[in-house]
Amino acid sequence: MTNPPKRTKEDKNDSFDKTTREIDNVLNNGATVPL
Repeated sequence: MTNPPKRTKEDKNDSFDKTTREIDNVLNNGATVPL
């Protein structure tokens, strides 16, 4: 899995962006997310 060089409209629903939001939730909520 390669990370996109920059964010585009197509990357909004990309799995990489989803993972980024999940990690952000972990940092904010202190919850654990299965990777």
